[in-house]
Amino acid sequence: MVYQYSRGITLAQRLFLFFIFFPLCCQAQLTSKDSISIDSIKQVIKTTTNDTIKIKSLFALNHFIYRSDLEQSIKLLEEIISQSEKIVNKKALLNKDKEVAYFKKAIGICYLTIGKIYQKKNDYAKALQSYLQCFPIYENIGDLEGLANVELNIGRIYSEEKEYLKAIKYYNQSRKKYEEIRDTAKVAYCFMHLGGAYEVLKEYDKAISNHKQALQLTKEIGDNWNVGNILLNLAVVYDNFGEYNRALEYLYQALEIFEQLGHRSALVLSAISECLGKLGRYDEGIRYGKESLKIGNEKESYDVIFRASWSLYLNYKEIGRMGPALKMYETYIAALDSLENLENKKAAILFESERKALADSILNAEMQKVKDAQLAAQKAQNEKQQQRSWFLFFGLLGAVVFGIFLFKQKKKVEVEKKRSENLLLNILPAEIAQELKIKGKADARGFDLVSMLFTDFKGFTQASEKMSARELIEEINECFKAFDHICETYGIEKIKTIGDAYMAAGGIPVPSDTSVKNTVLAGLEMQAFISQRIQEKIAKNEIYFEMRLGIHTGPVVAGIVGVKKFQYDIWGDTVNTASRMESSGGIGKVNISEDTYNLIKDDDEFTFESRGKIEVKGKGEIEMFFVTNA
Repeated sequence: MVYQYSRGITLAQRLFLFFIFFPLCCQAQLTSKDSISIDSIKQVIKTTTNDTIKIKSLFALNHFIYRSDLEQSIKLLEEIISQSEKIVNKKALLNKDKEVAYFKKAIGICYLTIGKIYQKKNDYAKALQSYLQCFPIYENIGDLEGLANVELNIGRIYSEEKEYLKAIKYYNQSRKKYEEIRDTAKVAYCFMHLGGAYEVLKEYDKAISNHKQALQLTKEIGDNWNVGNILLNLAVVYDNFGEYNRALEYLYQALEIFEQLGHRSALVLSAISECLGKLGRYDEGIRYGKESLKIGNEKESYDVIFRASWSLYLNYKEIGRMGPALKMYETYIAALDSLENLENKKAAILFESERKALADSILNAEMQKVKDAQLAAQKAQNEKQQQRSWFLFFGLLGAVVFGIFLFKQKKKVEVEKKRSENLLLNILPAEIAQELKIKGKADARGFDLVSMLFTDFKGFTQASEKMSARELIEEINECFKAFDHICETYGIEKIKTIGDAYMAAGGIPVPSDTSVKNTVLAGLEMQAFISQRIQEKIAKNEIYFEMRLGIHTGPVVAGIVGVKKFQYDIWGDTVNTASRMESSGGIGKVNISEDTYNLIKDDDEFTFESRGKIEVKGKGEIEMFFVTNA
């Protein structure tokens, strides 16, 4: 589209009018007719006094830089954040709320784009850190689409890290928000990712259900390309089930879709080839495999050659054509060695079980056939030729055995690395663990607004004297497991347990506008759990514990203590005051300080009971309140 302007309109006005027709997005698509030169954009940025035009011009400049230099794009986006924050502060003083929201959204888009760049570079720690910056911004301006985009990308990071349960959690959160804003394409995209995650977890019923929901929505919006991809995903799941006829049905549908779009999919062709082989239709499988291999050779695509040669190897081997089978196996190995980028390596890993079957086949069946062929040839050859044949045979066998040994050693290293990472995450918050892995240390940090939560069981010492050591540990463990789950639900960080006391904090290591409210909600749910457990114990005529719980909000310093058996800990007067809130509280109650009360007193979800000023050891009189759910 070409816009016409009068001769009297300035370049700055033209630029402003041009961008009015596009959403605030650094990824705007500019055609050759619509494009504005980089020099012109820089001139506008230099001369304009209009804040909106300046920020939109910076986004337009980033569009060009993003294509060629990601590092430079990050620096420009950080500059946009800095300038937008200054504008927000200026507009806020003038009570221009709508304009403030606009520039806050610009800041959110910058952090989101920076996260995508780091994710593209496989730097997941920095990507996650950037995405987390988006949450308070989008929550503040009520931008559901922005929140959904962030959660979707975090889900993809966890999928890449093979933490599929966390990925599923974020995919579902993102999907619900897309449903609320009626973005059908993105809802379908979330279902497709959910299906993939459940497939890896071998929860095939859930995988099929999510893929089918994605398929229905994608058909509704007429996105035929993704219809083909989802049909392929369904075929893979049914293949894992062993339902090869159903898998083949979906593969034929996918092939038809792609052909209608003018695309002969080599990936689908090789999948059909392999599936036909599993059904004993080897000649048909070979035909489809050859077609896939031909496309791979034409496009010089090692990924396609890798898949096609594997399917052909399986089919040739099953019908006893050992010459073509070994040739395809050699092609398969050469293609595997040529896979250069990370994505193709991951694609190769998908065939892990097939490669194990390949090793077994080579060692058991294939080598036996080669040995038989060599023994037959030896009858017609002299002793020297026999020795040469045996040398080649054992060389191949040794290479296969050595390859299997290297593969197993690699898997052991990966398992140990994963075990170490899981242990670290069990000890430290995720963000601190990432910092420790990247820098080799984690610096202590100050936080201005942290809500400290303490719990303690009444009469624990006396009650413990009436219980066996095993019963006591089991009861404490049952309670603290429930508290751990509640903390995870509300985004509260568990700090430590000291005997029968439990300590947690809201607002660290990532500050949040909702941390105070969430900490109080967590405290109420903990008391509700204890109340329910008391009723169950009374019904069974068993010993039970009653609990006090206190919360105070203020500044703290947090960091890692020690170098051996280290832990993440918190210091400051806020911690001591929170402990006094607990000891001065009531059984079955959530006791909060005046500072915490002032931060949530206007929240309709809570009801408060003033306790007046209460004398606290070492603190003097402190105003306290009992809080309950409204």
